[in-house]
Amino acid sequence: MTAVIEASGLTVRAGAATLVDNVTLTIGRGETIALVGPNGAGKSTLLRALSGEIRPTAGNILLRKKALASYGPRDLALERAVLAQSVEVAFPFTVAEVVRMGAGDRRGTFVDGAIECALRQVDIANLRGRIITTLSGGEQQRAHFARILVQLACGESERGPGLLFLDEPTSSLDLRHQIDLLATVKKCAARGVAVVAVLHDLNLASMFAQRIVMLRSGRVAADGPVAQTITDELLKRVFDVTDAVSRTPPAGVPFVLPHAISTA
Repeated sequence: MTAVIEASGLTVRAGAATLVDNVTLTIGRGETIALVGPNGAGKSTLLRALSGEIRPTAGNILLRKKALASYGPRDLALERAVLAQSVEVAFPFTVAEVVRMGAGDRRGTFVDGAIECALRQVDIANLRGRIITTLSGGEQQRAHFARILVQLACGESERGPGLLFLDEPTSSLDLRHQIDLLATVKKCAARGVAVVAVLHDLNLASMFAQRIVMLRSGRVAADGPVAQTITDELLKRVFDVTDAVSRTPPAGVPFVLPHAISTA
């Protein structure tokens, strides 16, 4: 496995509270990793530290064997893209203008093509002229995802496949667009993009990820393939729930887990 990003002894504190506690993690090219855990486990904080948004209190992070802290903003933007849990837009930009922001100051036919492709991929081409603040929460989330896809494409054209960080990317989406987003992310991974996503829905995490990193109280409680991590034993230890894993639903209880994600 070719390591894209490596963290060792990563610790993040806020005052007296330890949010991430001595985490060591290696993420390889083309991997899809889901960060899961209860509220307050440190998932979003770990994601923000790995993406360079916040500086850790202790530990080291290497991005392509180079200290993450040594990257300037422009270089970092070419190496990784981040979709935050929520993004506030204060000015009346159109959807197309927001998506174009993913390209930074780049212009030209490549950027125009990347924007059109991203708008179609997230199913908002018909909304390109709308003011983003007039859209529903889910539509705004899809517009920001399109922006991130443009950023990834620009970075990939200069540096090759990079990193994609997603913090609760499906939280405001309907079922169809949850599946569409994760399918698009899987296609990115198939090109070599390393993907790390914070997900609360363990069914979606199981369907999406090659690897589950389970956090509790800022520490890694488990790290491995879905079959080794989504178990009754670990869910009891991490989430304090019992008998949670079923291969078939109980009689009379609907069980919704669409199998529509494909790398094709």
